[in-house]
Amino acid sequence: MLQTAILATAFLVFATSLNYILKKFGVKRKYLAIFLLPLLFFVMGFWLRLSGLTHLIDLGYFFTESSYLYVYVLFSLFWMLGQLKYWKKQNT
Repeated sequence: MLQTAILATAFLVFATSLNYILKKFGVKRKYLAIFLLPLLFFVMGFWLRLSGLTHLIDLGYFFTESSYLYVYVLFSLFWMLGQLKYWKKQNT
């Protein structure tokens, strides 16, 4: 029970700080979900890993690893889209 409370508190602290940072830079609130999704997957996965049940531990590892994969794919996608936009501007 204490572990769940600590994970929920950590998630809320991170979510609040991300919301504050995005608001400070004038980014729309709807983009907050893009940043909170990997954090939510990681927290859920870590919670499942702490559950002690074998099949849930395996699912927890899947969630934590997929959160890393999501961030990596998102970074690669934004890098590629930025390059496409840059080269489109250069050729026109």
